[in-house]
Amino acid sequence: MVRLELQRLKGQLVRCQGLEEGWRRALDASNQGAWAHDLELAEFYYSEGWRRIRGIVGEMEDLSLEAWIKSVHPEDRVKVLAAIDAQNSGQAEFNLFEYRERHRAGHWVWIESRSSILARDDAGRATRIVGTDADITARKSAEQTIEDISRKLALAIEVAEIALFEADLDTGVVRRDRRLHEMYGLDREISLLDETGVLLRESLHPEDREACISRITAGIESGLPFENEFRIVTPTNEIRHLKSRSVPFVDQEGREKLLGVNWDITKDRNIQKALRDAAAHAEARSRALEEAKETIRQIAIQDELTGLLNRRGLNEHFATWKDDRAGFSAILHLDLDNFKSVNDEFGHQAGDTVLKTAAERIRAQLKDGDVLARWGGDEFVLLCAAGRRHDEIAQLGSAIVAALREPCEFPGGVGQIGASIGVAEDQDELTPDELLVRADSALYRAKALGRSRVIFA
Repeated sequence: MVRLELQRLKGQLVRCQGLEEGWRRALDASNQGAWAHDLELAEFYYSEGWRRIRGIVGEMEDLSLEAWIKSVHPEDRVKVLAAIDAQNSGQAEFNLFEYRERHRAGHWVWIESRSSILARDDAGRATRIVGTDADITARKSAEQTIEDISRKLALAIEVAEIALFEADLDTGVVRRDRRLHEMYGLDREISLLDETGVLLRESLHPEDREACISRITAGIESGLPFENEFRIVTPTNEIRHLKSRSVPFVDQEGREKLLGVNWDITKDRNIQKALRDAAAHAEARSRALEEAKETIRQIAIQDELTGLLNRRGLNEHFATWKDDRAGFSAILHLDLDNFKSVNDEFGHQAGDTVLKTAAERIRAQLKDGDVLARWGGDEFVLLCAAGRRHDEIAQLGSAIVAALREPCEFPGGVGQIGASIGVAEDQDELTPDELLVRADSALYRAKALGRSRVIFA
């Protein structure tokens, strides 16, 4: 019987050793170490993994709390001692805390300590405690990196004045951040959680609502990132211009959602409008200036009495005559007959009437392309359009003479004036001024031959 009992106990011991080895390997694989404190017997156990976490090689010389606490980071000592005291006194059945401890190589390692009371004395104080320590330095480093990135992202969002929102497309619930809340001009008392999604839709400008919602619907259906631009009306009736960029996605629970950012572009749009208004104003002023300049030019080149071109206006045509492919076919220089006698006998008002009547009668004989000007006094100059033949020019001159020979009514009476015309046909080697001189010479010959006739140079 004794032998059988010994064999049974030996088998249990082997199994326990196997379990212990399994747990040891599991702890080592998870970068953890085990420890046990028997406070009554003052016996302390620390596994190989526990020592490896701290870089301890060989046995620890001083196992006292006073010696060990010196290796804990100064900023963590108070909370560590408080946690240990709470468990030793029996107040905390389980302990879980994180702290930094100096590695024997000199750097700090983050440790997560978990422990539980196994036995208590009659006063309820802990007599036996077991626990595990895990090296969480890598996790803490990752958390710090995430925290740094989050802080920088928050700072970037703050600087960029971007507002965030997330909409649950299944429930219609919209979560927005404080900046979006302020962007829409909502009171702080209104929840950041819009359970119906109606609040933001109702803020859309009536003229933009349909198009904005249509773009959102199309963007969600596409499954791709999309942009939107729209106006909102705040509770104080202020109109703001917003721009958004959103992306539909499916979260870890399989819910379809929409994540997006908004930013206020009201200042930009107001500046653009101001620039457009300024440009339109400048353009209007420019047009007005050009119109004024053209009016001044017309006044400068127009004869006030007859409305015909004056000598300056005719000179503009002279300046471009040879530059124009077609040019003009001839110059006719006209002088009214008997005008001086009418003007002297009946006065300047009668003379002005005669000049206006003469201008109207000459103009009535012209065709497209002909240019008529009052040269001065009772003289007129006519530039015949290009393409007129010699006989056509002669016929035109005769028609003008006949028209001016008709009786003319004027204040104080009726008279007959008539006209003498000198003609110089275009020649390539002659300038317009030279042709005008030839026409003028022909005019004097017409007068010398008895007036009321057409003479070619």
